Amino acid sequence: MRGCMRRLEGAIVLLGLLAVAAVVWWRWGDDLQRLAARWRGETSAAATVSPATAAQAEAKLERVRTAGDTVALSAAELTSLLRYRLAPRLPLPLDSAEVQLRGDTVQLRARLPMAALPRSRDIDAARAVLSDTAEIEIRGRIVPAGPNEAAFDIVAARVAGVSVPRAWVPEGLARLGRPPRTDLPSTAYPVRLPPGVGAARSARDSLYLYPATSTVTP
Repeated sequence: MRGCMRRLEGAIVLLGLLAVAAVVWWRWGDDLQRLAARWRGETSAAATVSPATAAQAEAKLERVRTAGDTVALSAAELTSLLRYRLAPRLPLPLDSAEVQLRGDTVQLRARLPMAALPRSRDIDAARAVLSDTAEIEIRGRIVPAGPNEAAFDIVAARVAGVSVPRAWVPEGLARLGRPPRTDLPSTAYPVRLPPGVGAARSARDSLYLYPATSTVTP
């Protein structure tokens, strides 16, 4: 009899703990997931990419332009902008683009038609063994580059799972139309920022956009 009572008490305690856990997850589940992602040191765009999120990011850009606010864009907002707003303006046609942020590091993943890559002996050799579409990964930092300008400084790149030697990056960027610049590393690709945005920098798992009236040093 005593053993049955103990088992019953244990079952009641277990049910109580499960109920508390369910209430906590229902009330704070999204916050806990975001906190867990921050503990892992990265933010991902997987769950919230949508046209609505792109519109949310555009509203933040408008705040920079009209109110002079400094805003932070998340990985989901950047991915949404890439997919639903910026894709036609990119130098290469990207499919299934996704941005991840970790500290001050930005990682872009996407699928790219091999025919869109610039011509070179090494890339032509790769075309012979790769499929028509290859997965690319580019990792780097976004840093201020000049008035109303930022630069994506590439520190690592992979095509179809194969690491691209960093020494090849400057040639590849030049073939994509990178203008000659003495004020930037040869591995950095300059980008003109939207009207009213003076500078951009990746930091603390976000992309920070500063108004044109602010002073941000590289």
